[in-house]
Amino acid sequence: MTGISATISTPTGAVRLEAELTIFGEATTVRAEVLDAPAGLADVVPLARQIADEVSRRAIHAALGEGHTVLCAKGCSACCRYLVPLSAPELLCLERNLAMMPPETRSQAIRRLRRARQQIIDAGPPAPDDGGEPGRSVSAWYASLEMDCPFLTEQACGIYDRRPIACRQHLSASSPELCNGHQPGVGQTVPVPLDVCHALAVLAAEMTETPLQAVMLPLALNWLANESQHLRRRWPGPLLVERFLGILQRLAA
Repeated sequence: MTGISATISTPTGAVRLEAELTIFGEATTVRAEVLDAPAGLADVVPLARQIADEVSRRAIHAALGEGHTVLCAKGCSACCRYLVPLSAPELLCLERNLAMMPPETRSQAIRRLRRARQQIIDAGPPAPDDGGEPGRSVSAWYASLEMDCPFLTEQACGIYDRRPIACRQHLSASSPELCNGHQPGVGQTVPVPLDVCHALAVLAAEMTETPLQAVMLPLALNWLANESQHLRRRWPGPLLVERFLGILQRLAA
């Protein structure tokens, strides 16, 4: 891909890739070392998380420089009742993470996911959009369900290090009290210049030649059981990461 350099490290059988992204007007070099072996979409997620964390760190730094206070941190659960969209690579990675959990923890998480899914079904679809932003209308509808995230345990994220990218990139410059209810126009969010979750969705769509898609977190198990087979293909690892970095470059331009 244009703007991405690659070098081969023969002793480790890896390919080192570099891409330059522009974040807040500043050139940033992203580096990744990828084994020259088949990989799936889920294998890109750890790199995507690192990039999302770095973008969020810079967004927080910019907000602090403008006099804002950003209180988002581990232990704050004010936004843990919001709609969390997952891209296909994150859904596949979630499946992998669930399989690695201790049996009792995994069973608990699956029960909570199923309970949340049933609550969504019982609530019925949101009312037709009234002319506002469609995404905001759905988000407000979801928040009105007052449903805890299935991974929220004792008011803390039970998968904080592996939490979704949408959670990593949702930053508030308001007090936690203003986050409750996700009311349109209430509170202030911190602008994040690069939507890494969207980049993963674009990667999945381009690699499999399928439409863009995102799935609500509580519907993850249903999606994994019924709609994910065509996204479980494998490609050369360096090719997959190169494509992802190229998408990030396009979105950051």
